[in-house]
Amino acid sequence: MAGNLYQRYVWLLETVKSYNGITFEQIDQAWQRSYLNNDGAPLPKRTLHNHIEAINDMFNMRIRCNRQGGYKYYIESVDGGKLSKTQKALLGHLQLSNTLLDSRVNRYIELAECPIYELIHPLADAINRKLYVTFSWTHHAYGAQRIKMAPYYLKQYASVGNNWYLLGALPSGEDVIYELKNISDVVISDKTFIHPELSYKEYYDSIDHNRPAKETDDSLGLHFDHIAESGELDEWVER
Repeated sequence: MAGNLYQRYVWLLETVKSYNGITFEQIDQAWQRSYLNNDGAPLPKRTLHNHIEAINDMFNMRIRCNRQGGYKYYIESVDGGKLSKTQKALLGHLQLSNTLLDSRVNRYIELAECPIYELIHPLADAINRKLYVTFSWTHHAYGAQRIKMAPYYLKQYASVGNNWYLLGALPSGEDVIYELKNISDVVISDKTFIHPELSYKEYYDSIDHNRPAKETDDSLGLHFDHIAESGELDEWVER
């Protein structure tokens, strides 16, 4: 098999996802038509299984074979359940990356620069390592400030133009949210914090349940009572 291994892993995920159960013969036929297969060679079943093992380790997803359903392959989460929203979104991004790496078609695509993506990895790393971060934050209503916070979650809100937000707490314990497009110069400290042992939804629900019914803005104007995926966030963002 010729081509880049990473691209082939993504191709296999994309191919299996596009069917409601796919046989090895169908995968092999799709491989022989793939742009990654320079010589049109068939796909050895051993190679398929090696790729499946690599995908399990790399993408936190598992390609399984349903022997009772006609030996058809399908995708599930590593915990045996359905793919989460994040995993489905990851698959979409992986498909896009493969398209951009395809020299046949990428000349027809032009992307805008997106500094936000440069922030996601260091912020996610700080969340994983439970380390405080300090960054410059600029807002048209409040000017420029230097913020220190314990980052808890990164969230992309579909209801507000798919914009990215950083959720967490100030050293005082106050829960806050910042839009990534207003953040720059992120510095990760060596001071640790205790991350809530909650999922994003559980964390958000606990904030929503416990805060006062009416809470006014402080100098940051970034409290959780402004946030709701139903559209309330639109009333707050960049006003």
